[in-house]
Amino acid sequence: MEQDAYAYSVPTKAGRMAKVKLSESEMGFMLSLAVGDLVEVFDDRSVVEWAGTLEEIAPELGIAWVRTDSGERKLLDIQEHSIRRLPYLR
Repeated sequence: MEQDAYAYSVPTKAGRMAKVKLSESEMGFMLSLAVGDLVEVFDDRSVVEWAGTLEEIAPELGIAWVRTDSGERKLLDIQEHSIRRLPYLR
């Protein structure tokens, strides 16, 4: 039985493990990111929540750590947020 490279398990509030699967486009985007990239992170209403610089990336989990412009470190989840890479014009 072949294992899906884009799937992983996370604990639920009930203490069980739930399988999460990244789409091909989510995984492709995560693999295209690099430490140092500038990104904007949007909520489900397409409103910018925050922007910053990628510090660490775990594409197999669909997450990355971003240092915001105000210095705060935030966890970016590709399944919870929409992300846009910014040009290096800051």
